[in-house]
Amino acid sequence: MNDAKSFLLSKTLWGVVISAAGAILPKIGLMPFTDAGADEMAGLVVTILGAIIAAYGRIVAQKSLK
Repeated sequence: MNDAKSFLLSKTLWGVVISAAGAILPKIGLMPFTDAGADEMAGLVVTILGAIIAAYGRIVAQKSLK
């Protein structure tokens, strides 16, 4: 890990942000569904997707953040 990259280029960071959004948005009513159950399901899917992106980003990371 010799080179550094901007934190905005981090797959791990974006995965964490997506996961957090998936957990928070249904709670504050910002998911685009009218059914509360659909909001929760969409939030769960987004949270899981974000976790997968974060794990993948951590596995393939070759540069540190600056």
